[in-house]
Amino acid sequence: MEHQRRTSGWVSASSLGGHYQPLVQKLDRLMLLDSVWKKEAGVFASFWTVDSVSGGTVYIKAASAPAAQELMFRAQSLMKRLNKYFDRQWIKEIKVI
Repeated sequence: MEHQRRTSGWVSASSLGGHYQPLVQKLDRLMLLDSVWKKEAGVFASFWTVDSVSGGTVYIKAASAPAAQELMFRAQSLMKRLNKYFDRQWIKEIKVI
């Protein structure tokens, strides 16, 4: 049986690139956030865990009520420090869950 090249749809990995660009950008941001979280959260990283990100809001699980209160107090400065790693301001809010 002779191999025939497809005439419609994708034929190579490079032709897929345009369709998945938004997903790739989101994954890149999440991977970068994960890699710098402990550095920027400092000693509080063991009490604060990134749960999810949605629409520029980062949802953080706090280990205790005092840890949650400390996060609310430090949220603005933490956002500024985290956003310096991205090409534009991506994180607009930090919420405790």
